[in-house]
Amino acid sequence: MGNIPKVVGPGKGFDLANVDFFVTNATGAATLLGDVVAVAPTATGVMTSYRVPVTADFRGFSWIGVALENIPIGGTGRIRFRGQCRAATISTGAATAIAAGKPYVAKASSTLDIDAPSAFPRKYVALALEEDASASATETLRLVLLDGIDGFGTVWTS
Repeated sequence: MGNIPKVVGPGKGFDLANVDFFVTNATGAATLLGDVVAVAPTATGVMTSYRVPVTADFRGFSWIGVALENIPIGGTGRIRFRGQCRAATISTGAATAIAAGKPYVAKASSTLDIDAPSAFPRKYVALALEEDASASATETLRLVLLDGIDGFGTVWTS
């Protein structure tokens, strides 16, 4: 079950409670601040290490998170799975302007993509909190509202 949002005040909206965990880097490379990672349960149901996202992670079985610090190979660091954070983002089409509230999907790399996927169903895992009329295919750290546990819906393609 998801966390209950904190109420900010009457008529002022809500704020998702941050969900952060300390997890071990099993990617085989150093993880940088803002990199997108995936955590999948082991046979025992325990999630202790993370990896670079792969195709199976986009179908809803894994949690998608964002590194809140640089983490060396084999090191342990803090990963955010829900809440506001700066994440590595791109626009693969390099043409999609980023409007506040526009959803991101995770990619089989360490980034979030504002452009819709072209192959299989993926979970929307973040919403843009910053606008950018000149989005590009160059990786940029941007402020997002992340929900890598439950997501913000699923995009289906034919």
